[in-house]
Amino acid sequence: MAKREKKRLRKIKKIRPKRQLPSMLTICVRLLPYIIFAGVLFLLFKGAQNLLLHSEYFNIREVEVAGQGPVKTRSSIARELSSKKNTNIFMQDIKECEDAIERLHPELKNAVVHRKLPDTLSVSYELRKPMCQISSGYYYLVSDDAVIISQPQPSKEPGLIVISGIKVSSKKLYAKEPGFYEPLKKAINIIEDVDENYHLFEEDKVVEVNIYDIDNPALFLEDGTRIELGQHRFKDKSEAIKTIINELKSKNRKAKVIDLRFEDAVVVPR
Repeated sequence: MAKREKKRLRKIKKIRPKRQLPSMLTICVRLLPYIIFAGVLFLLFKGAQNLLLHSEYFNIREVEVAGQGPVKTRSSIARELSSKKNTNIFMQDIKECEDAIERLHPELKNAVVHRKLPDTLSVSYELRKPMCQISSGYYYLVSDDAVIISQPQPSKEPGLIVISGIKVSSKKLYAKEPGFYEPLKKAINIIEDVDENYHLFEEDKVVEVNIYDIDNPALFLEDGTRIELGQHRFKDKSEAIKTIINELKSKNRKAKVIDLRFEDAVVVPR
């Protein structure tokens, strides 16, 4: 029975007609709707591209500036971006605009430029706040992220600690050179420690940080006392410094130098 069944199946296979491959015309007819659909999409894309990139409707006509600070700052930013007027809003490099603003105004940070369709560039920013000042012939205000945010000033800003021992040049104002930036950042870290321990030194204010020797920064109190930190953090030695100052006060004396470079502090009285 099995042999008969196999013979029968072989006969059926032989009689089955071979499937014919579809002709090129049939293939084209089947693909035609897809070709038309792709063509319509392409035309729509080109039309939209032409509208967005070449229509005067999307040319920049206004620059809006929203931020704190002097009016002249906002006016300066508006003038800087006015060169973009009458150009296509989508063709502008937004990051380049933001970088240009911060180069022109180092006192600003987090500058953000938005496209406000159809024809306006909108600018927002934050103001850096001075937390200390560098003395180098003139005085330069510095923010907590180690950016010089002012032009040279002939006199120091009251209430801000002075950083000395760093030479400022126009080249270094905007470049984070290791020989300039690293000492400045270390001085700022010391000033942040001083601010954290303000309650200990309310009467004996720190008025200057000399960072000429980055391995042995020196602090000066308002009364002229020099404190040499060596490799120590100010916050780790603040209690010891205050104890020494108070002991000398109890004897109606003052320190000329408090040297913390060694295990035991060395005090040179006046």
